[in-house]
Amino acid sequence: MRSGAPSLVLSALRKYGYNPEEPRVPKGNPGPGQWTRVAAEDDPEKASDAPESDIPYQRYGRGHHWVPRTVFEKRKFLKQTKSVFENATSGPLADRKVNYNSEEHIEYNKAVSGLLDDYLKKNKITEQQMTPAQAEEFVQEVKTSNVPVIRNFVAKINREVLRYGWRYGPWRRGGGGDEE
Repeated sequence: MRSGAPSLVLSALRKYGYNPEEPRVPKGNPGPGQWTRVAAEDDPEKASDAPESDIPYQRYGRGHHWVPRTVFEKRKFLKQTKSVFENATSGPLADRKVNYNSEEHIEYNKAVSGLLDDYLKKNKITEQQMTPAQAEEFVQEVKTSNVPVIRNFVAKINREVLRYGWRYGPWRRGGGGDEE
């Protein structure tokens, strides 16, 4: 075997997104060697003390935002309210392509934006007055909406979340992304 063969193999693997530096589930845990969102930590106490923003995660591990970024980032919500929308995600998806910025996703974004306008009117509040609790309530409204465009896209995302769970189990992170 040639001496440069291992580097050629690693080079080819990197071309397809493999990164040996990404965090893995350590031996002795369910799914050892699988990619994980949180880096292995020798001291479990240290791992749990890390702020959420400092925890490394795979690029697509958060999944689909129930209230798309294109909807909430351009509005004048309080920082805490935007944080609720930012953190309200589906989790990893088996096929991240379902969440790409397709025509279907663009229609979903428009429908959620309209639903948000209706929510603000119904509650007689402005964007600046919306509380984090109201934001959580709105996220639930999106997830249970009967508006066909929203309902169908939410169902599609939920199927991909289930497929991810069946394929990789609950211990693994890093499926599909939010490509809005």
